[in-house]
Amino acid sequence: MRKVIPVAIVAFLTSTAMASAADLAVKALPVVPPVPVFSWTGFYAGINGGLGGDKVDYPFSALNNTVGGNINLTSFGGFGGGQIGYNWQFAPNWVLGIEADIQGSSIKSNLNGAINGLGGLSAETQLTYFGTVRGRLGYAFDRVLVYGTGGFAYGSADTKLSINPAVVNFSKTNDVTGWTAGAGIEWAMTNNLSLKTEYLYMQFDRSNVYSLWDGRGNNYVNIDNKIDVHTLKFGLNYAFWK
Repeated sequence: MRKVIPVAIVAFLTSTAMASAADLAVKALPVVPPVPVFSWTGFYAGINGGLGGDKVDYPFSALNNTVGGNINLTSFGGFGGGQIGYNWQFAPNWVLGIEADIQGSSIKSNLNGAINGLGGLSAETQLTYFGTVRGRLGYAFDRVLVYGTGGFAYGSADTKLSINPAVVNFSKTNDVTGWTAGAGIEWAMTNNLSLKTEYLYMQFDRSNVYSLWDGRGNNYVNIDNKIDVHTLKFGLNYAFWK
């Protein structure tokens, strides 16, 4: 009898421990919510500003094209404006988009000097505003988007030329169009706010700024301009409906 009691106690304790272990085994682990996946898809709008410049060419001819040449001046200045666009993320890290922007500009070329026997000379061309309509194709590293871009460029340029105001003195405003291409990188700080930096090269078509004709259709002087611009901008975008 004395041997039976210890054996029963051991059996009871063993069964109790096994039951407790079984209870522990079936307890569910805490559920960790999945990390939300960021998407670039959606509409956005924002502001931007930067610096730009390169050169303005002034091809000219005179005496019915019997003489001619080209003068070019370097240009430089700042700009600021806004943009609006739409992105679509697919497959699963590629991003396709379209963007339109417009900026006021102080990018300008100018020349001041003198011509022997004629007096003072001044010339300048200012790109008063410009904009683009572009496609974008990029690759998303989660919240960082690297992209290339290109499309249509447009703007307006004011040109002034004065040679001893009694000899030549004129100003003209031209609407200009051309093409643009570049690349950029954008970082989403939150689901709605992103920062970007972007490089664009713009080449505008040649346009006439001054012509002098006689009464018989002979061209005494013809001056055109052709504007090339490199720009570096920084921007802030806000994405809607996220």
